[in-house]
Amino acid sequence: DSSLSTVWLWPYNLLGAYFLTIKRGRNIPCLASDIVIAVFTPETSNAKICDLLKLHAKFAKYVLEKCCTVGFAIRGAISYGQYSVVKNIMIGPGIDECASWHEMGNWIGVHLTPTAQINWEREKESEPCICKYLVPIKSGLKADYCVLWELSEDQFCELATNVKALLPEIAAKYMNTQKFLRECVWKEAPADGEK
Repeated sequence: DSSLSTVWLWPYNLLGAYFLTIKRGRNIPCLASDIVIAVFTPETSNAKICDLLKLHAKFAKYVLEKCCTVGFAIRGAISYGQYSVVKNIMIGPGIDECASWHEMGNWIGVHLTPTAQINWEREKESEPCICKYLVPIKSGLKADYCVLWELSEDQFCELATNVKALLPEIAAKYMNTQKFLRECVWKEAPADGEK
């Protein structure tokens, strides 16, 4: 069956078929460094793909905002593709795409993978939760669409300063997120030299 898939990783990631990975957070005991939560939306004969994408985007927006306001930086991806679930094992091209693009996100946020993006562009309707934005991807590629979520400047500052050390591999995620928030949420013009 075809369906939506979203991957999320917490303290940096989040949802898509939906995968949710939660990294160890401050004052939150975890036995594992990551936790994966998967949410699936089966395709039905009367549901349009863009409606399913909107549903996932609204859910992702809610989770992103709630997590970030309590100190969990998350990232994720939304994909569209086939998958199967057998017991607690999820397999299929929709899962593979979502998981790999989720890992490649170099920011705090949720972006559409190529299959989701192609389907969104083909059928898109107006949706305030999905915006056109060149999302930074670790490989140097860019994703063209993402979930539009909100966080105040003060909330972002608190989120970023609660990290023990903003090492280069972590700092880039926060800097890329700040750029997104400035341009899409806080509506600041890009600084000279920024694209």
